[in-house]
Amino acid sequence: ANLRTLKDHGVDHLAVIVHAWQRYGYDVKLPDHMPANPQFGGSAGMTIFGETANDCGYLWSLHENYIDIYPDAPSYDPAVRVLRADGSPSPAWLNQGTGVQSFGIKCNRALDFAKQNSPEIHAAYGTTASYLDVHTCVPPWHQLDHDAAEPMAAMSLFKVQQDTALFQYLRDTHEGPLFGEGARHFYWAGRFD
Repeated sequence: ANLRTLKDHGVDHLAVIVHAWQRYGYDVKLPDHMPANPQFGGSAGMTIFGETANDCGYLWSLHENYIDIYPDAPSYDPAVRVLRADGSPSPAWLNQGTGVQSFGIKCNRALDFAKQNSPEIHAAYGTTASYLDVHTCVPPWHQLDHDAAEPMAAMSLFKVQQDTALFQYLRDTHEGPLFGEGARHFYWAGRFD
């Protein structure tokens, strides 16, 4: 209804980013996103939202996160965690609401999670843009993986290469621009929209 009201009032150019929609709640059990959270209308409600946004001619995206992995996520695999120089897993976002500590996802594994989620998101809801959490608000040396078994261990260049591939994958999959979180986004200028 809000989208229709905006369109009726002459708002013809709008980009919508839906943050709280994920299956388990906002920043809970990531990187598992689908299906849409029943508290917000579930898949049926999100389908209606997507159809309405598309009918209004708006760009719209759903919040996706492929930098944090929570140990209570169905897809949790300790082997994908970023390692610090001392070999311990690198903590990422702490969800204050649940008390669950996430860990960084190895940059060369993030695309694997996107491939599990993004095509399904796009096919189910008809997104016309993408939004990637965290990646673009941090510098290229954020969550560098010191795992010596990984290629280019602890090198920012590897992260830039891998994140750039992730960014393009999201653009291609959602058939539109990629939005990201601001702050240190100037490091990523030209690599996301």
